[in-house]
Amino acid sequence: VGLGAISVIMVTAWREARLRVRAQTRAAGTEAYNRGLIEGSLDAMLLVTPDSVIADVNEAACRMAGASREELAGSRFPDWFTNRAQAAAGLALAFEQGTVAGYELALHPREGPDVLVSFNAAVHRDPLTGEVKGIIATARDVTEARRLERSLADQQAYTRGLIEASIDALATI
Repeated sequence: VGLGAISVIMVTAWREARLRVRAQTRAAGTEAYNRGLIEGSLDAMLLVTPDSVIADVNEAACRMAGASREELAGSRFPDWFTNRAQAAAGLALAFEQGTVAGYELALHPREGPDVLVSFNAAVHRDPLTGEVKGIIATARDVTEARRLERSLADQQAYTRGLIEASIDALATI
């Protein structure tokens, strides 16, 4: 093999290596960007496999559950809820319909009171094969919102009761 051929081989190998490094750098940047979007969410975010195993979570999910990422990942999704059957039914609904929205569940964190959450999920498919990989789900704490709704309903019922109990005629103009 002549010196010219060796030079061509070396230049080609150098170009391939440079292209590989560029591709890896782009992929790492994309991965970091995507992880930043997930971690930036104030809602708990989870990736759940078709067999109900939690594959990944964001930091908000860890805080809400009072557990580490290592404790959550690999555990069964329904096990984190007061009513496991209801949680399993919510997952099944998401897989059957492709999405689920506003499905309320009571999360049972490691410590503290249960947290009422609005569970929203969509099926995640492999972009090349279309195979269902799992669901991407969010859980938003709606405990305070539901408490305020109950309080408002109680106040409205009390006010209505006062009006109905009045012996005097009342009119609104």
